[in-house]
Amino acid sequence: MALIDDVKDVLDSLSPEGWKELFVQHGIDIEATDLQGELLRTLPSIDRTAPGFEDFVADASRGIEPGRPSHSLIYHAIASPNVQRLANGSPLSAFPTMAQIETIENYVFGVRPKSLDEISNQFGGSELVVAVFASDYRSANDTNHRQHADLMFSRTGVARTGTEDLRYNARLRGHVPFSTSATGIRVLPARYSAWLAVERFGSGANAVPMRFQSGDSSKRFLIPVYKLFNGNECIDNLDLEVGYSAIHVSEKLRRIHLELKNLNPGLLDTGADPADLEKPPFRIIDGLAMISSKADDGACLVVPTTNETLVEPAEFEGKPAKFFVPSHNGISSTFGLSPFGNRRGPEFVHVRTEVNSDDTTTDLNLLDDVESKTRGGDYFAQHYLDHTADGWVKVEIPQLESEIDRFSAAFSLISAPDFFPLVNQRHLTEWTESTSGFPAPGAILRDEIWSRQPEPLCDDRLPPNQQLPESLFTPDDDTVTAIVAMDHEVVSGSPVAASMDPMRRTHLPDDAAGLFAPGWDVSIVKTGVDDLEQFASYGLGSPFPEDAKLCAALSAFWPAVAPDIARSVEPPFSSVQRTVVPLVDEEIGIGTNAVAWDGLDPLKELTDELEYPSMQHADYVRKSLSGEFSLSVTGRISTQGYIDRILATAMLYRTLSNHLDGHGPNSSLLYSFFEVSTSDSELIDAQTGLAVLLSPVFAVKVSSTEGQDFTPPSAMRVRIKKHNTATLFVSANGSTPFVLYREDTGADAGQWKLDSPLGAFA
Repeated sequence: MALIDDVKDVLDSLSPEGWKELFVQHGIDIEATDLQGELLRTLPSIDRTAPGFEDFVADASRGIEPGRPSHSLIYHAIASPNVQRLANGSPLSAFPTMAQIETIENYVFGVRPKSLDEISNQFGGSELVVAVFASDYRSANDTNHRQHADLMFSRTGVARTGTEDLRYNARLRGHVPFSTSATGIRVLPARYSAWLAVERFGSGANAVPMRFQSGDSSKRFLIPVYKLFNGNECIDNLDLEVGYSAIHVSEKLRRIHLELKNLNPGLLDTGADPADLEKPPFRIIDGLAMISSKADDGACLVVPTTNETLVEPAEFEGKPAKFFVPSHNGISSTFGLSPFGNRRGPEFVHVRTEVNSDDTTTDLNLLDDVESKTRGGDYFAQHYLDHTADGWVKVEIPQLESEIDRFSAAFSLISAPDFFPLVNQRHLTEWTESTSGFPAPGAILRDEIWSRQPEPLCDDRLPPNQQLPESLFTPDDDTVTAIVAMDHEVVSGSPVAASMDPMRRTHLPDDAAGLFAPGWDVSIVKTGVDDLEQFASYGLGSPFPEDAKLCAALSAFWPAVAPDIARSVEPPFSSVQRTVVPLVDEEIGIGTNAVAWDGLDPLKELTDELEYPSMQHADYVRKSLSGEFSLSVTGRISTQGYIDRILATAMLYRTLSNHLDGHGPNSSLLYSFFEVSTSDSELIDAQTGLAVLLSPVFAVKVSSTEGQDFTPPSAMRVRIKKHNTATLFVSANGSTPFVLYREDTGADAGQWKLDSPLGAFA
């Protein structure tokens, strides 16, 4: 069947659902007898005031502009997550599948197919490369040039593990992690496609790539120029057969044993024979992810395998898979295996399940002093699998193999869940870099807020894992995580007015966490005779909840992916670790019917004391095994909501330091934090004669740790006395945001006072 017939089927299915009226308002009749002629003619009156069309290219004039998806009104309407309503505000009643969007995308190129020579000549005679990209059609705000809505590409895609099958939200044109179950987490896939590409040096002036980095002008980036798909309507005089394949590897467990041998050459028994390390569960290749065979999912959607739990005990030959734990100086009952500067395996490893001589297991969390046991080592611990992996997606097109010398694969990550799926890593990073704006720019607070500043993966420049099967990546292939647009889409001029944020996640690397100790979505490792630094998943914690606990306790150590639990669990180190982005009471399990995101029994306010979960006993691996992690609360937080909490907390600490004795960022426990309505009676009373706070307003209760220590009343909990308590209302909204504070003890107890700790926002 011809492409135009496929396009007709797509439009016919959508026409009665409001789409006929939507296109009529732009001068297109999608039921026209000569549909191709209708889609190619110049349109007299495109309505760019219609919802979702505000960022459609200003000089575009056709339903389909050959070779230019972003200039094709039909494609924009079908693919944009912001096109959801008619001009009169009435909602559309149905939306396209991924395969239907792909059909229109293919037609943009197939309506006027070109030869390989024509395509090369169009781009200055550049050598053509067949490359696989992850892609995403975005509003103008999220493109590299910010001129109009556009397709964005990366040679890296980020899929995520989960406990339930994927769910496509057609209205948003994307997949969502949310489940009807409070503790269910859906897998998130990544979409890939094959393109002819050309190489270009980085150029900040031409926005190649997004978030141009120092050194990019001397690096080569593959830029997509022409979509490749099945059939004889893609490349002139060729009938293409486009076939995708993918391989993913999980080998954290194997690397643990290799690193134990490396660190302890005299250690004869690490828990597995060298030959066994090439087998599951030590090294897994099968069953991690697959390319979907469902017609609605399109040509290449990589979908992680759904598992009942995020983590599961590893077995080998019917017995617990285990490894020998030597003595070590790990933190919070965690084994620190591989140092950041020379990592060849997981940095942090769970060691709180001892494997006994008869292959039964003992939960070490039941000990009063877990850390003494784990640090002393000299026992075997059980391995756990977390289903994370890295790999590649490649394409085979026999008809092009004799015509084009270079075929380039995409780097594919199967990463842990993102517990803030609506908080975009790049958006947060750009806020911390801003020097102007409203509310207060993050640059004002950047150095005093973060123990680890946010950084998106798209900023990092390393080659992918060189140990993957078939060696599809080379050491100089260090721009795989960059984000680019099509070569001819880069234009000059001022950015369009801010377009609506569709509030959806993306599988491109600007919504993934960058590299540090060890990372969240992928890690930096060194392997090989030349100690080449590279991306690899096996450098992450084993399993991932082990590192998640440490990151969470270190107050947003991984902003925008790992929740900040510094206020809700006993600090893991000698001094109190301040919270940076506090979860509200409900999100840590405080309150009727509240669901804690991590399943921990929350802090409790007693008459004269505060009782916290013991950090050394807080075991996220066991919470994962029992299916207690949840996205139902953290998943509702937007980027702006996340920033509101950061600003409110930064203001709070300044007020505490400046006006309340014994309080400061590292000496105050926030034992209650929740958002209140502006009609709250206590807030209204506090504002009387002082100032009116604008929503959102957070109510906070604090206690000083000055001169106090945590004391263990039981193995699993610790307590601290309430001391110098105070109540505050904080709002970061308004041109001059305020803090209202009241000491609950001392001479001034009960008197509300006003502070403006950040002054007036620019």
